Amino acid sequence: STDLVSPNGGYGTEPDQDLQAKIATAAASIVPLLTEKVDVPGEIMSQRSILDRLKSQLEDNPLHDDPEKEKVLEAATQMTALELELKKLLNRQERQRWKEGRFSASRGKNAAWQEFQAVSGALQQSDALDEDGRPNDFGNLIASINADNELWLAQVLLSPAVRRLKAPELASLVSSIITEYTRPDTFTLYGPSVPVMGVVEELEPMASDLIDLQFRLGVDQPVNLNPVLSGLVESWASGCDWAELCSSTSLDQGDLCRIIRRTMEVLRSMCMLASLPGDVRDTAREAVNEMDRMPVSDTYAGMFEALSKGQDQGGEGSEDTEDDDEEDEEDEEDEEDE
Repeated sequence: STDLVSPNGGYGTEPDQDLQAKIATAAASIVPLLTEKVDVPGEIMSQRSILDRLKSQLEDNPLHDDPEKEKVLEAATQMTALELELKKLLNRQERQRWKEGRFSASRGKNAAWQEFQAVSGALQQSDALDEDGRPNDFGNLIASINADNELWLAQVLLSPAVRRLKAPELASLVSSIITEYTRPDTFTLYGPSVPVMGVVEELEPMASDLIDLQFRLGVDQPVNLNPVLSGLVESWASGCDWAELCSSTSLDQGDLCRIIRRTMEVLRSMCMLASLPGDVRDTAREAVNEMDRMPVSDTYAGMFEALSKGQDQGGEGSEDTEDDDEEDEEDEEDEEDE
């Protein structure tokens, strides 16, 4: 054994009795502190058990130790998005077949009445009508909206996600609802912002449910949710210069002007809807004030519409103008001969 120095300065094989007593006393005072149970609140214990259970499930998952688990998770996310897109395409295909086949054959002399019944059924199942078939508050909001699909626009405007948007973002969302079709070769540098895309993703299940409902009942109204061009509207509402905006897209100025002006019309109508929350109406009013400037304001809108029509007509318009000029010259010569 190792020799130990005693308190008296001598050497021995065992520690002094007083030192042993001090060590025992110190150990006796420490052990209760180590073994004492702490009174933990029940909420913390519950959360701790949940975390332990989730940790155990993660460790038991076959992907836990897989070196390529990040790739697998990314592929699963992409698969979910593709499944949603496939569902939308299948619904669109079924609607097209229905329009071309059974829908056109079944409608005859009572087409207007059948359409009224179909729309009434959609409103009833969307909780817009009471048991007596009269419109409730939601139904009155739908009745006060002017759009291609008033039910869809009303559902969007009452969505809690809309209240989180700022003025340019609200204008961007509205444009995605009223833009029905975008050519696949359309080019634009400005895409929708992250908050707008977040709201669009939240609205996609609602749009899919309404599409299914309208398909079952035979309602032929568009349910648009297309944010491809909404970034242009958002940029304009954020103060972007017109020349810069036009240079960032393949759209001609007339089409771009029409999209922005149509968005402004819907925003103006939102300001007048008493059924909407006050903060949504204030945001819509702010968006209109930011967008109503040259050259899409009422003063300059006619110029761009005329320009767009001239571009659409192309050479035919110039030929018609030349024919008109020749007729005017012939009339003048006839007047001189007389």
